[in-house]
Amino acid sequence: MGFEIWNNEIKHRNLQIEILRLIVKGEWKPDEKIPVPKDLYHFFDGRYSYGIIRIAIELLIEDDCLYAINGKGIYVSPNAELVYSKIVEQVLYKIKQDVEILAKLNTFKNEVIRVVDEAYDNNN
Repeated sequence: MGFEIWNNEIKHRNLQIEILRLIVKGEWKPDEKIPVPKDLYHFFDGRYSYGIIRIAIELLIEDDCLYAINGKGIYVSPNAELVYSKIVEQVLYKIKQDVEILAKLNTFKNEVIRVVDEAYDNNN
């Protein structure tokens, strides 16, 4: 995966989480219309391109956090807070897994150092 694609995926996810945080904090209520992408661009001080905003909204619709009404706009789903809670759980679980992997790698690194040190001592 190229850096640009990976970077855009991170931006989509960051924006999704940012929008969900705003919903949880009450910026937009369930069944309330959210701003159009142009207004969201300004709301987020231009940190996200229109393309990133549109894709993040599409992904939030797929995740049942937002819903669209043709010709009327995009609205907050009543399920948004539940989805946010699930995303937080997933992120925490992933962090826990990463910490466990890092601990194993550190143990492995220490074991390699010990074996190399022993081999060095045995040869000198």
